[in-house]
Amino acid sequence: VGAAEFFNMLYDGIDEGYITVWHKRTKRTKWFYIKDKEKAAEYALLKATDEKHPDEIYYGVCLRKEQREESVRGELSDISFMPGVWWDIDVAEDDNVHAQSALNTSFGEAIGFVKSITPTPSIIVHSGHGLHAYWLFDKPLLISDENKRKRCQKLCFDWQIYLNGEGAKRGWKGDNTSDLPRILRLPQTFNRKKGGCVEVKVIENTGARYSSDEFIKQAEQVAEKSVAIKAAVSDGGSIDFSGIVTGGAERLAGCKFFQYCKKHAATLTEPEWYACISNLALCK
Repeated sequence: VGAAEFFNMLYDGIDEGYITVWHKRTKRTKWFYIKDKEKAAEYALLKATDEKHPDEIYYGVCLRKEQREESVRGELSDISFMPGVWWDIDVAEDDNVHAQSALNTSFGEAIGFVKSITPTPSIIVHSGHGLHAYWLFDKPLLISDENKRKRCQKLCFDWQIYLNGEGAKRGWKGDNTSDLPRILRLPQTFNRKKGGCVEVKVIENTGARYSSDEFIKQAEQVAEKSVAIKAAVSDGGSIDFSGIVTGGAERLAGCKFFQYCKKHAATLTEPEWYACISNLALCK
């Protein structure tokens, strides 16, 4: 699957909005009207394989509603269409190029894990040093007002909370990449981290499409279930905070989980952070 076909899979049926192609070397963004998907793909490949200055190319997963200057990638308020939800999982090989060390070390294991998720991803992309999984909707979501924008952002956030929580059970730490203006690597370009040159390519295309309403319900259910599981453990037993009404902060100060959160605040995973906030919310 090349870049042009990839764009067609994501944005089939959409006739308005803009694709963004971002250059890592120059930090500039090229904007293409949706009907010029092939031109966007051709341009991306040209820049990715330039003999003098080959660049690492990313694209905005969600479409932007209007063209802006090349110095910006687009903000949350610029988003107009959401083709589905996604997840970015890093894989630490022998020559780990990632800043995080608590990662999966096997592509085979990572691919097997992603394929085991229900529902099955529509597309899996090998990003060079990790995987991008996409769950595409049968009809891309039109984001025409602030309420729809918030709903779409929550959907993506809830889904990644669940996925990162499942990864955490295996000792992996995942990043939060749920923001709607998110950019990801484009298939048929190259990951050149630390002097390497690994092709970004689609390794699985199931053709699956999902109803956005059904997916929203499922994402909310799994997110609620994930948050309900208390990560706080003391002396081998779960701590029940349900009865805390006053003096909660003082009582929580002795909790090993909160001590851990304070010590590792800069590197907490989304599930850890969410569990921490959920318990703090019970305190008065």
